[in-house]
Amino acid sequence: MKLTAKKQAFSMIEILIVVMIIGALAVMVGRGIRRRLEKIKVNQTKTTIASIKGSLLEYYTEKGGYPKSLDEIASYFDKGIIPKDEWGNEFEYNKPPVRYKNEYKKYEIYSLGPDEEESEDDIHNGA
Repeated sequence: MKLTAKKQAFSMIEILIVVMIIGALAVMVGRGIRRRLEKIKVNQTKTTIASIKGSLLEYYTEKGGYPKSLDEIASYFDKGIIPKDEWGNEFEYNKPPVRYKNEYKKYEIYSLGPDEEESEDDIHNGA
């Protein structure tokens, strides 16, 4: 008796289905990772603003007032450079507050956030 081996292979449709499933999973995972990375950037920007705010307080303690611009506190940072937000933009600083004058009385500092325009996602702090 002669045994014959059946040759097994995947059909083109089976391969396409597997590729589509893998693609859909990659899109879902990619979106989740992207959202998480943006959240990390927002949190890091909040931390940087807190650091700048600490330097502003130190300046206030030494000079008796807040600076007119952030350039005046550059010496409080490594290499004399004011840090930027996580999207590579400089922080906005106003003394007295202009944009958030209902929240702060002495100064405001803010980042335009991920969309890099004035909107609801801006990250701000002040005194």
